[in-house]
Amino acid sequence: RAQLVKMEDRVQRAERGGESAREEAQRRAEVAEAEAAGLRDELRDKARLLREKESEVEGLQKHVGHLKVERDTTLDRLQRRESQEEHDKALLRKESEARRGAAA
Repeated sequence: RAQLVKMEDRVQRAERGGESAREEAQRRAEVAEAEAAGLRDELRDKARLLREKESEVEGLQKHVGHLKVERDTTLDRLQRRESQEEHDKALLRKESEARRGAAA
């Protein structure tokens, strides 16, 4: 009789232990699922931010391209103006020398 009681007690403890293990496993699964959902949300937010930054970079690259074209155009105009000024100065020197030669 005493052995039977001990056996029943062991069975009950084992059942309680099994339930406790199942409950613990369920709790861990729920925690893992919640963590995974949080990570998915974080990843989605970071992907959105990355797309926004990529778009911003594209816009800045276009702007830089326009500025480079504007700079190159301005430099070309400046070089042409300087060339024209040099040409004009040379013509004035020749005219001045021709006048001096004619006056002498």
